Amino acid sequence: MSNVLKKITVGNPLVNFGLWEDLEEYKKIQTPEELCNFYHKMLTKYEKRKLVYYYITVMIGFSVNTDVNAAIPNKL
Repeated sequence: MSNVLKKITVGNPLVNFGLWEDLEEYKKIQTPEELCNFYHKMLTKYEKRKLVYYYITVMIGFSVNTDVNAAIPNKL
């Protein structure tokens, strides 16, 4: 089992929300620790934008190869 988080290389949802600065930051991430810190920052930054928040959790789920939203009631 690997402890490395996967990055999205095609079809990043940040594009759909026009979050260009965040996307550029995401592209520069080199380590799993940086990716983890990025996700924590994004969850805090967009906690009031429910749809963006939801897709960040989807990105996290992709990174850890699981559906993290299955455990969250009333997603939207």
